[in-house]
Amino acid sequence: MVSHPFDWISVPVLLVSGYVGYRRGFLEEVARFVELIIATLISIRFYGILTGWLKNYLAANDVFLRIISFLVILLICLFVIRYLTRWIQDAILDKGVDLANNTVGFLFGLLRGCLIILLLLWLVEIVPTTKTVGDFRERSYLFNHLSGYREWVMNYSGIEPFANKSEKWFKKKLDYEVPERSRTLISSKEN
Repeated sequence: MVSHPFDWISVPVLLVSGYVGYRRGFLEEVARFVELIIATLISIRFYGILTGWLKNYLAANDVFLRIISFLVILLICLFVIRYLTRWIQDAILDKGVDLANNTVGFLFGLLRGCLIILLLLWLVEIVPTTKTVGDFRERSYLFNHLSGYREWVMNYSGIEPFANKSEKWFKKKLDYEVPERSRTLISSKEN
């Protein structure tokens, strides 16, 4: 099978992600992942309050204020949580387990890289079918082999309803009519 440029870009993404995971170690990788989840949830919960407060002081577009509010809360939360997790990690981590910590960190980094690639592939599946995207679907080795894993991850983890809602939301935001070719692909997947 002829490879697609995305396939060649994905290999360095995986290697860099694995290397970063190795350098940080497993504990820091997990801590950063948990930090991101917690900070995102806090930002989602409280960005509306900050947006309302900013509206009183700034004359700006509502969407712009929402984005700024979300990012400000996210960055503050990441900074505070990272400080706390770094302190906990320094208290827990023993120098005798560095090799094991770094090796498992490499594996976790590879897993993170795979997750990034799977998310990109998921986005490719929900965008309108253009010539470029159609070419991507036909020629990409990773797309053809990892699409099944994406479905498996969604079914196994129980996030399929959320993923379906997200796809509908993205398609609504993109405001496009599903092309005939994609309709046949979608209907064949449903059967």
